[in-house]
Amino acid sequence: HPSLFVEFLGWFEDPNTLYIAMEYLEMGDLRRYMGKPLPQKTVQEIAKQLLTGLDVMHQKGIAHRDIKPE
Repeated sequence: HPSLFVEFLGWFEDPNTLYIAMEYLEMGDLRRYMGKPLPQKTVQEIAKQLLTGLDVMHQKGIAHRDIKPE
């Protein structure tokens, strides 16, 4: 699933854990914007990407249990 905000670099796993590598964002994560007004267009784009990513995961039988802004 493509993202306008962060680049997926790859993944690896050991017998009990799956690790995901993503681009480091110097400006931080979404926690930085919590409690501050954002343009409606930005909020809509973030929500669209989040929901599209979850839809792709669900179509592949993957459930995400812990979605958070970081």
